Amino acid sequence: MSASLPESAAAAAGKDPSPGGLRGALEKLGKVADGIARALFLMMLATVFAMTVARDVFSEGFPWMDDLSRYLQIWVVYASAYAVTMKGEHITMDAFYRRMRPPSRLAIRRLTGIASLGFCAITAYLAWLQAWEVLRTGEVSSTGVFPAFLGYAALPFGFILLTAASLYYLVFRSRQDDLHS
Repeated sequence: MSASLPESAAAAAGKDPSPGGLRGALEKLGKVADGIARALFLMMLATVFAMTVARDVFSEGFPWMDDLSRYLQIWVVYASAYAVTMKGEHITMDAFYRRMRPPSRLAIRRLTGIASLGFCAITAYLAWLQAWEVLRTGEVSSTGVFPAFLGYAALPFGFILLTAASLYYLVFRSRQDDLHS
């Protein structure tokens, strides 16, 4: 694509303009979140496998591995939620929505995006306050091996990602008719 072509001209010519600015940053964040989710999932899989082998083959239990796999599972869920929220592909009840006219569906998508953005931002803040309190008081996991903060920190991390994903959905995806795109 020629650098002199404006974005709309590039789109009209059938070329995909490279996203920049906010859109590009949020899409790159999505790729990073996906990479984190994949790495954490593999770590969780290895932990559960090692825990099972140690218990069933060697009759040796490592309770701290249970804590670790739980923490990894929480982090995987929040890191993975970014892509689903960004694309608006979360589970919905849409029997009524599908029968609405396009302007009404657009209004619903925008209201959903605004509500999601607000909810996620508030929850990120409240989750951070709770995680900070857990860190400040020095709570530990059920086995006493890990700081409980490792589990609690997944919530502000996840809801900050979800706030960014909701912003992406609201600004870039909510304008598209999801029944025809």
